[in-house]
Amino acid sequence: MLANMLPTTVAFAGLVFVAPGALALDNGVGRLPILGYNTWNAFVCNIDENIIIETASLIQSLGLQDAGYTQMNLDDCWGEKNRSAEGLLQANAERFPSGFNNLTSQLHDMGFNAGIYSDSGWRTCQDYPGSYSNEALDAETFHNWGFDYLK
Repeated sequence: MLANMLPTTVAFAGLVFVAPGALALDNGVGRLPILGYNTWNAFVCNIDENIIIETASLIQSLGLQDAGYTQMNLDDCWGEKNRSAEGLLQANAERFPSGFNNLTSQLHDMGFNAGIYSDSGWRTCQDYPGSYSNEALDAETFHNWGFDYLK
C-alpha cells in the first residue's frame, strides 16, 4: 500500500514546490487587517469630538500610528435620537458641535482614516436611528461627512 502512495506523494510534493505564489495586486491593499481604535470599549456612549481628537493625538504620541494603527472609529451614540425632518441622520449637536466634516478633516489631517458605526436594523443597539430602508441615503451621508469606513 505504501509503495502505491509514494509516486502520488512525490508528484504532489513536486507540485507544491513548483506552484507559483498567490496572485494579488501589489498595491498595499489588504497587507494588514484594519488596525485602529474604536470608542466603545473605553467610552461606551460618553464620546464627543474632544475625546476623539485627544485619543488620536495619544495614539500618535505612543507611536501606534507609525505601527499601523491608522483607523479612528466612532461607535454607537454619536447621533441625535431622531432623524432630521428630511430623513437624514444627524450628529449630536451637543457632543459634536463642530460637526462631522470638521472632525473627519482633523482626523485626515492627522493621517487617520475616520470610521463610523451604524446598524442595518431600525435602531442601533443603544436605540439611535438605524439604516433600515435608508441604506443608500445613510451611505451618502457618511460619505458627505468624510467618513472612510462604516462599521
